[in-house]
Amino acid sequence: MTTAVHRALYNADILHEVFQWYDIARYCPSSTLNEKRTQTLACAARVCKAFNEPATRFLWRRLTSVFPIFNLLPSLRRVDVNRRPYASRSSLNIYVLPENVPAHEWERMLTYTVHVRSIEVSGPQSREDDRLAPRSWLAMHQFARQGRILPNLRNLTWVVECYAPDQILSLISPSVTDLCLKCDCSAEDPDPASKRQWDDNFRGLLPEFFARTPRLARLTVHTGELSPSVILSRIPRLEALQHLALHTEDDADPYEPADLQPLADLPALRSLVLPSTPRLPCDGVPHPVLLPRLETLEIHRYSSRAGDVPLSSTSLHALHISHYGYTDPPSLRQSCAAWASAFPALQSLSLRLDRASGAGAGPDRPDPTSTSASQSPSPKPLAQAVAPLLALRALASVTFSLGPLPLAVSDADLTAFAEAWSALARLRICEAGPCELAACAGCTVGLKGLLALAQHCPHLARLTLPRVVVCPEELSRLPKGPSTHKLESLEVVGRWATEDGQRQIRDRIFPRLSVKGCSLARGLS
Repeated sequence: MTTAVHRALYNADILHEVFQWYDIARYCPSSTLNEKRTQTLACAARVCKAFNEPATRFLWRRLTSVFPIFNLLPSLRRVDVNRRPYASRSSLNIYVLPENVPAHEWERMLTYTVHVRSIEVSGPQSREDDRLAPRSWLAMHQFARQGRILPNLRNLTWVVECYAPDQILSLISPSVTDLCLKCDCSAEDPDPASKRQWDDNFRGLLPEFFARTPRLARLTVHTGELSPSVILSRIPRLEALQHLALHTEDDADPYEPADLQPLADLPALRSLVLPSTPRLPCDGVPHPVLLPRLETLEIHRYSSRAGDVPLSSTSLHALHISHYGYTDPPSLRQSCAAWASAFPALQSLSLRLDRASGAGAGPDRPDPTSTSASQSPSPKPLAQAVAPLLALRALASVTFSLGPLPLAVSDADLTAFAEAWSALARLRICEAGPCELAACAGCTVGLKGLLALAQHCPHLARLTLPRVVVCPEELSRLPKGPSTHKLESLEVVGRWATEDGQRQIRDRIFPRLSVKGCSLARGLS
């Protein structure tokens, strides 16, 4: 071994670069890959003293269970082995940690836990093959009061169980900045008594939890069938919180507009994810909650019947609605008017329109059980249905995903969009469903619509349409001079013009358009 190579073994920076490649499991959370990562780093830590510190650091950087922490304590004992009735080769191991753990064992544990940056527990501790007896957490709780078990923990994903909600308090450290809580409250026990128990759990847990995490910047909570109000109503003034995401099941209990009021006391809140719109109270639409620094808002289920979300922000740049329950054009226009008023600085909009569940037949809602074409209403122009959004002149990215609704897209719609949104850099209109770019019979876009976009939207770089038809006789309307338009990707389904027509459109309108983007859609990004 040469001197230069030998010195490289003791260069902490080089070894750090080498061993970080074994930390790929955090980007690809595969159990097999994570097991190989653990084995490789554990072996490397035993090779020599030079490898020990960097390999150990990456080995303990990311954990998927709390058992490695408990296993650092020799006092942990297996007290029972129960054979599972449904798996002949699988056992349930019960472990117990006594309350009086010697001080030197805690000191040994801290030499390893100081490296832990992330703990991601995907399932309840009570369902693992190795289960900790409830009293095993008593010693951990006592030691946690004296010092920090995980002094450098940054990210924590934890499944909160109804019978032991305070286990997480033993792991919480003031260094935590990113937290994801998942409530283990499936449909197995949805009775009111269970929900009251969960409410009591959060009433006792959250105040102490938030008091221990002054640096918390990202909070994600999955409440299952519980109402998001169990979290919203108990959020204190968190100075550092920038991202809040709440997720529930589709049939979760609703929440009230007043539950959103604590969000006004979060001075650093930049991003908000809500599972649904709140239930509209009987006394009318409440005064909206002002969030002056909110930049991104995502709502998974937006019901036009429940009223508009009572939020407003003059700094909101992005609005994403995963599922809008469409009932009729007037309701959609009313919602669009509310968004345009509440978020005047909007730059990015993503809207998926699906038929509202339980929507019956009406003037704009055909009977889904009827096969008579005469009962189907005439499609309404998309630009007319979302007309209030045309007032948002700063929109640069717009996505409309259309379900089986009486809405149509034509050259007139593209012209209206182009004249209103001159800052557009991306326009995506597609069908909602498994094949988002399936041919849309209600789409009749031709050369006129493309020319309108080329004339009024000089910054448009990506365009997605479900169907475009350009006839050879229309090519005579192409401009004569060269163009400098920035469009790079036009994605449609199938052939939308002859090869000569595509060439002329590229040469005369969109000179930067790639050949593969002119015919077949090859995925969206």
